[in-house]
Amino acid sequence: MKLTKKQIENLALFGGVFIVLLIILNVTAPYVYKLFPNDYSRIGIILDALKTRTVTPEIVVFGNSKAMSGVDANMIQEHLSGNPETYNFSSVGQSIGESLLFYPMLPDDTKAVIQCFKLEEFTQPLVFNEPAIIALKMGKYPMNEDIKQLLPKAFWEKLDRPDVYYNFKSRQTVSSGLIRFLRLHLDEDAPDSGILDDLKFPYLFPSEIDKAPNYQTVIQMLEKEDYSWADDFSISEECKDLLIKANDYLERKNVKLYIAIISHAPDVKGLSSEKQEKIIGKLQGELPQLKFIDCRKSLTSDDFYDPLHPNKKGAEKISTIISTAVNADF
Repeated sequence: MKLTKKQIENLALFGGVFIVLLIILNVTAPYVYKLFPNDYSRIGIILDALKTRTVTPEIVVFGNSKAMSGVDANMIQEHLSGNPETYNFSSVGQSIGESLLFYPMLPDDTKAVIQCFKLEEFTQPLVFNEPAIIALKMGKYPMNEDIKQLLPKAFWEKLDRPDVYYNFKSRQTVSSGLIRFLRLHLDEDAPDSGILDDLKFPYLFPSEIDKAPNYQTVIQMLEKEDYSWADDFSISEECKDLLIKANDYLERKNVKLYIAIISHAPDVKGLSSEKQEKIIGKLQGELPQLKFIDCRKSLTSDDFYDPLHPNKKGAEKISTIISTAVNADF
Protein backbone atom coordinates (compact mmCIF):
# COMPACT_ATOMS: atom_id res chain seq x y z
CA MET A 1 0.00 0.00 0.00
CA LYS A 2 1.34 3.37 -1.01
CA LEU A 3 1.32 5.98 1.75
CA THR A 4 -0.28 9.31 1.07
CA LYS A 5 1.57 12.57 1.57
CA LYS A 6 -0.51 13.27 4.69
CA GLN A 7 0.32 9.86 6.21
CA ILE A 8 4.03 10.39 5.57
CA GLU A 9 3.86 13.81 7.22
CA ASN A 10 2.05 12.32 10.24
CA LEU A 11 4.63 9.54 10.56
CA ALA A 12 7.45 12.05 10.33
CA LEU A 13 5.76 14.22 12.99
CA PHE A 14 5.25 11.22 15.27
CA GLY A 15 8.88 10.15 14.80
CA GLY A 16 10.13 13.67 15.52
CA VAL A 17 8.01 14.00 18.67
CA PHE A 18 9.16 10.55 19.85
CA ILE A 19 12.83 11.46 19.36
CA VAL A 20 12.36 14.79 21.18
CA LEU A 21 10.69 12.99 24.09
CA LEU A 22 13.58 10.51 24.29
CA ILE A 23 16.07 13.38 24.35
CA ILE A 24 14.10 15.16 27.11
CA LEU A 25 13.84 11.97 29.17
CA ASN A 26 17.56 11.31 28.72
CA VAL A 27 18.52 14.83 29.82
CA THR A 28 16.14 14.97 32.79
CA ALA A 29 16.70 11.38 34.07
CA PRO A 30 19.45 12.29 36.60
CA TYR A 31 17.29 15.08 38.04
CA VAL A 32 14.19 12.88 38.27
CA TYR A 33 16.31 10.20 39.94
CA LYS A 34 17.37 12.63 42.66
CA LEU A 35 13.76 13.70 43.28
CA PHE A 36 12.83 10.21 44.49
CA PRO A 37 15.60 8.89 46.78
CA ASN A 38 15.76 5.12 47.21
CA ASP A 39 17.92 2.91 49.43
CA TYR A 40 20.74 3.07 46.89
CA SER A 41 20.74 6.89 46.80
CA ARG A 42 23.13 6.73 49.73
CA ILE A 43 25.82 5.78 47.22
CA GLY A 44 25.52 9.21 45.63
CA ILE A 45 25.87 10.88 49.02
CA ILE A 46 29.07 8.93 49.72
CA LEU A 47 30.38 9.81 46.26
CA ASP A 48 29.68 13.51 46.78
CA ALA A 49 31.45 13.49 50.15
CA LEU A 50 34.56 11.90 48.66
CA LYS A 51 34.63 13.96 45.45
CA THR A 52 34.13 17.33 47.18
CA ARG A 53 36.39 16.40 50.12
CA THR A 54 33.76 17.62 52.58
CA VAL A 55 35.06 14.78 54.77
CA THR A 56 38.65 13.57 55.09
CA PRO A 57 38.40 10.19 56.83
CA GLU A 58 41.38 8.61 58.50
CA ILE A 59 39.39 5.42 59.10
CA VAL A 60 36.60 4.23 56.80
CA VAL A 61 34.04 1.45 57.25
CA PHE A 62 32.60 -0.32 54.19
CA GLY A 63 29.99 -3.07 53.96
CA ASN A 64 26.30 -3.84 53.54
CA SER A 65 23.27 -3.23 55.77
CA LYS A 66 24.85 -5.27 58.59
CA ALA A 67 27.62 -2.67 58.77
CA MET A 68 25.12 0.19 58.51
CA SER A 69 23.31 -1.05 61.63
CA GLY A 70 26.28 -2.64 63.34
CA VAL A 71 29.16 -0.14 63.23
CA ASP A 72 29.06 3.25 64.94
CA ALA A 73 31.93 5.36 63.55
CA ASN A 74 31.43 7.92 66.35
CA MET A 75 32.24 5.28 68.96
CA ILE A 76 35.29 3.99 67.06
CA GLN A 77 36.61 7.54 66.76
CA GLU A 78 36.12 8.18 70.47
CA HIS A 79 37.87 4.93 71.48
CA LEU A 80 40.98 5.30 69.32
CA SER A 81 44.12 7.20 70.25
CA GLY A 82 44.08 10.71 68.82
CA ASN A 83 40.39 10.39 67.87
CA PRO A 84 41.01 9.91 64.12
CA GLU A 85 38.17 11.01 61.83
CA THR A 86 36.10 7.87 61.25
CA TYR A 87 33.24 7.41 58.78
CA ASN A 88 30.80 4.65 57.92
CA PHE A 89 30.50 4.46 54.11
CA SER A 90 28.49 1.22 54.06
CA SER A 91 25.23 0.98 52.11
CA VAL A 92 22.40 -1.46 51.41
CA GLY A 93 23.63 -4.56 49.57
CA GLN A 94 27.18 -3.22 49.20
CA SER A 95 29.46 -6.06 48.05
CA ILE A 96 33.26 -6.18 48.25
CA GLY A 97 33.39 -5.20 44.57
CA GLU A 98 31.25 -2.12 45.19
CA SER A 99 33.36 -1.17 48.21
CA LEU A 100 36.53 -1.37 46.13
CA LEU A 101 35.15 1.27 43.77
CA PHE A 102 35.61 3.82 46.56
CA TYR A 103 39.17 2.82 47.51
CA PRO A 104 40.91 5.02 44.85
CA MET A 105 38.81 7.98 46.00
CA LEU A 106 40.01 7.88 49.61
CA PRO A 107 42.07 10.90 50.71
CA ASP A 108 45.78 10.72 51.51
CA ASP A 109 44.91 11.06 55.22
CA THR A 110 43.26 7.62 55.29
CA LYS A 111 45.12 5.15 57.50
CA ALA A 112 42.72 2.20 57.81
CA VAL A 113 39.83 0.56 55.96
CA ILE A 114 37.39 -1.67 57.86
CA GLN A 115 35.80 -3.93 55.26
CA CYS A 116 32.78 -5.73 56.75
CA PHE A 117 31.80 -9.17 55.49
CA LYS A 118 29.17 -11.79 56.10
CA LEU A 119 30.72 -15.27 56.01
CA GLU A 120 28.78 -16.59 53.01
CA GLU A 121 30.05 -13.65 50.95
CA PHE A 122 33.50 -15.29 50.85
CA THR A 123 32.06 -18.25 48.94
CA GLN A 124 29.89 -16.38 46.46
CA PRO A 125 30.73 -15.02 43.01
CA LEU A 126 31.41 -11.33 42.63
CA VAL A 127 28.13 -9.42 42.29
CA PHE A 128 27.21 -5.89 41.34
CA ASN A 129 23.56 -4.93 41.85
CA GLU A 130 22.08 -2.98 38.95
CA PRO A 131 20.48 -0.34 41.26
CA ALA A 132 23.97 0.27 42.68
CA ILE A 133 25.40 0.69 39.18
CA ILE A 134 22.70 3.22 38.34
CA ALA A 135 23.30 5.12 41.60
CA LEU A 136 27.03 5.30 40.86
CA LYS A 137 26.44 6.62 37.35
CA MET A 138 23.78 9.10 38.51
CA GLY A 139 26.36 10.30 41.04
CA LYS A 140 28.98 10.75 38.27
CA TYR A 141 31.37 8.07 39.48
CA PRO A 142 34.89 8.91 38.22
CA MET A 143 36.14 5.80 36.43
CA ASN A 144 39.94 5.48 36.58
CA GLU A 145 42.77 3.10 35.73
CA ASP A 146 43.15 1.92 39.35
CA ILE A 147 39.67 0.41 39.24
CA LYS A 148 40.42 -1.30 35.96
CA GLN A 149 43.42 -2.95 37.62
CA LEU A 150 41.58 -3.91 40.81
CA LEU A 151 38.36 -5.35 39.41
CA PRO A 152 37.78 -8.03 36.76
CA LYS A 153 37.00 -6.58 33.33
CA ALA A 154 33.46 -7.95 33.26
CA PHE A 155 32.80 -6.09 36.50
CA TRP A 156 34.12 -2.59 35.78
CA GLU A 157 32.78 -2.67 32.22
CA LYS A 158 29.30 -2.47 33.73
CA LEU A 159 30.21 1.10 34.68
CA ASP A 160 31.68 1.97 31.32
CA ARG A 161 28.60 2.13 29.06
CA PRO A 162 27.10 5.24 27.41
CA ASP A 163 25.16 7.55 29.76
CA VAL A 164 21.94 7.06 27.81
CA TYR A 165 21.93 3.38 28.89
CA TYR A 166 21.95 4.27 32.62
CA ASN A 167 19.46 7.11 32.16
CA PHE A 168 17.03 4.64 30.57
CA LYS A 169 17.61 2.05 33.31
CA SER A 170 17.09 4.63 36.07
CA ARG A 171 13.34 4.59 35.45
CA GLN A 172 13.20 1.29 37.38
CA THR A 173 14.62 2.84 40.54
CA VAL A 174 12.29 5.84 40.46
CA SER A 175 9.40 3.51 41.31
CA SER A 176 11.32 2.12 44.32
CA GLY A 177 11.92 5.73 45.39
CA LEU A 178 8.17 6.36 45.35
CA ILE A 179 7.60 3.23 47.47
CA ARG A 180 10.23 4.41 49.94
CA PHE A 181 8.57 7.85 50.12
CA LEU A 182 5.19 6.27 50.91
CA ARG A 183 6.71 3.96 53.51
CA LEU A 184 8.42 6.83 55.32
CA HIS A 185 5.06 8.56 55.68
CA LEU A 186 2.74 5.59 56.27
CA ASP A 187 4.74 2.83 57.99
CA GLU A 188 5.19 3.24 61.76
CA ASP A 189 8.23 0.93 61.65
CA ALA A 190 9.93 2.79 58.77
CA PRO A 191 13.59 3.81 59.10
CA ASP A 192 14.42 7.43 59.77
CA SER A 193 14.52 9.43 56.52
CA GLY A 194 17.91 10.86 57.53
CA ILE A 195 19.83 7.56 57.42
CA LEU A 196 20.85 8.14 53.81
CA ASP A 197 22.77 11.26 54.82
CA ASP A 198 24.38 9.90 57.98
CA LEU A 199 28.05 9.15 57.29
CA LYS A 200 28.82 8.18 60.88
CA PHE A 201 26.15 5.72 62.03
CA PRO A 202 23.43 5.08 59.42
CA TYR A 203 21.35 2.88 61.72
CA LEU A 204 18.52 1.32 59.70
CA PHE A 205 15.82 0.88 62.31
CA PRO A 206 13.69 3.02 64.65
CA SER A 207 15.72 3.92 67.73
CA GLU A 208 12.97 3.04 70.22
CA ILE A 209 12.67 -0.60 69.05
CA ASP A 210 15.30 -3.17 70.08
CA LYS A 211 13.81 -6.26 68.44
CA ALA A 212 11.60 -6.70 65.38
CA PRO A 213 8.11 -8.09 66.08
CA ASN A 214 8.68 -10.83 63.47
CA TYR A 215 12.08 -11.87 64.90
CA GLN A 216 11.13 -15.52 65.49
CA THR A 217 9.40 -15.78 62.12
CA VAL A 218 12.60 -14.71 60.36
CA ILE A 219 14.57 -17.25 62.46
CA GLN A 220 12.31 -20.01 61.17
CA MET A 221 12.84 -18.83 57.57
CA LEU A 222 16.62 -18.71 57.98
CA GLU A 223 16.71 -22.20 59.47
CA LYS A 224 15.29 -23.53 56.18
CA GLU A 225 18.30 -22.23 54.22
CA ASP A 226 21.11 -24.50 53.06
CA TYR A 227 24.23 -24.06 55.23
CA SER A 228 26.17 -26.94 53.71
CA TRP A 229 28.73 -24.40 52.44
CA ALA A 230 29.79 -23.91 56.06
CA ASP A 231 30.54 -27.62 56.58
CA ASP A 232 33.18 -27.70 53.86
CA PHE A 233 34.03 -24.02 53.64
CA SER A 234 36.26 -22.79 50.85
CA ILE A 235 36.85 -19.19 49.85
CA SER A 236 36.15 -18.57 46.16
CA GLU A 237 39.22 -17.86 44.03
CA GLU A 238 37.57 -14.69 42.75
CA CYS A 239 37.05 -13.34 46.27
CA LYS A 240 40.53 -14.39 47.39
CA ASP A 241 42.15 -12.71 44.39
CA LEU A 242 40.10 -9.56 44.97
CA LEU A 243 41.10 -9.33 48.64
CA ILE A 244 44.79 -9.83 47.84
CA LYS A 245 44.65 -7.10 45.19
CA ALA A 246 42.76 -4.78 47.53
CA ASN A 247 45.27 -5.33 50.33
CA ASP A 248 48.26 -4.78 48.01
CA TYR A 249 46.68 -1.62 46.62
CA LEU A 250 46.01 -0.16 50.07
CA GLU A 251 49.46 -1.16 51.34
CA ARG A 252 51.03 0.91 48.54
CA LYS A 253 49.04 3.85 49.88
CA ASN A 254 50.09 3.07 53.48
CA VAL A 255 46.55 2.07 54.43
CA LYS A 256 45.84 -0.94 56.68
CA LEU A 257 43.00 -3.27 55.60
CA TYR A 258 40.90 -5.03 58.25
CA ILE A 259 38.23 -7.64 57.49
CA ALA A 260 35.42 -7.45 60.06
CA ILE A 261 33.09 -10.47 60.22
CA ILE A 262 29.49 -9.56 61.15
CA SER A 263 27.34 -12.68 61.20
CA HIS A 264 23.79 -13.78 62.02
CA ALA A 265 22.29 -13.76 65.49
CA PRO A 266 23.32 -16.85 67.53
CA ASP A 267 19.70 -18.07 67.34
CA VAL A 268 20.36 -19.20 63.75
CA LYS A 269 21.45 -22.74 64.65
CA GLY A 270 22.27 -23.76 61.07
CA LEU A 271 25.37 -21.58 61.31
CA SER A 272 26.69 -22.43 64.76
CA SER A 273 29.34 -20.45 66.61
CA GLU A 274 31.74 -23.39 66.32
CA LYS A 275 31.37 -23.51 62.54
CA GLN A 276 31.89 -19.77 62.27
CA GLU A 277 34.98 -19.82 64.43
CA LYS A 278 36.44 -22.63 62.32
CA ILE A 279 35.72 -20.70 59.09
CA ILE A 280 37.36 -17.52 60.39
CA GLY A 281 40.44 -19.53 61.42
CA LYS A 282 40.60 -21.05 57.94
CA LEU A 283 40.32 -17.62 56.34
CA GLN A 284 43.15 -16.28 58.48
CA GLY A 285 45.26 -19.27 57.49
CA GLU A 286 44.64 -18.77 53.76
CA LEU A 287 45.12 -15.01 53.89
CA PRO A 288 47.75 -14.40 56.59
CA GLN A 289 48.53 -10.94 55.20
CA LEU A 290 45.06 -9.76 56.24
CA LYS A 291 43.82 -8.84 59.69
CA PHE A 292 40.48 -10.51 60.50
CA ILE A 293 38.23 -9.11 63.25
CA ASP A 294 35.69 -11.54 64.68
CA CYS A 295 32.73 -9.32 65.62
CA ARG A 296 30.62 -12.22 66.93
CA LYS A 297 32.29 -12.17 70.33
CA SER A 298 29.94 -11.68 73.29
CA LEU A 299 26.91 -10.99 71.06
CA THR A 300 23.59 -12.53 72.13
CA SER A 301 20.13 -12.56 70.55
CA ASP A 302 19.35 -9.42 72.59
CA ASP A 303 21.92 -7.56 70.49
CA PHE A 304 20.01 -8.02 67.22
CA TYR A 305 17.03 -6.09 65.85
CA ASP A 306 16.33 -8.98 63.52
CA PRO A 307 18.41 -12.16 63.06
CA LEU A 308 20.49 -10.46 60.34
CA HIS A 309 21.03 -6.95 61.69
CA PRO A 310 22.42 -5.75 65.04
CA ASN A 311 20.44 -3.29 67.13
CA LYS A 312 22.08 -0.34 68.87
CA LYS A 313 23.25 -2.48 71.81
CA GLY A 314 24.83 -4.87 69.33
CA ALA A 315 26.40 -2.00 67.44
CA GLU A 316 27.99 -0.77 70.65
CA LYS A 317 29.60 -4.19 71.22
CA ILE A 318 30.73 -4.58 67.59
CA SER A 319 32.18 -1.06 67.49
CA THR A 320 34.10 -1.75 70.70
CA ILE A 321 35.51 -5.00 69.27
CA ILE A 322 36.64 -3.18 66.11
CA SER A 323 38.12 -0.31 68.13
CA THR A 324 40.13 -2.71 70.28
CA ALA A 325 41.50 -4.56 67.22
CA VAL A 326 42.41 -1.39 65.35
CA ASN A 327 43.84 0.37 68.39
CA ALA A 328 46.38 -2.41 68.80
CA ASP A 329 47.94 -1.43 65.44
CA PHE A 330 47.05 2.22 65.12
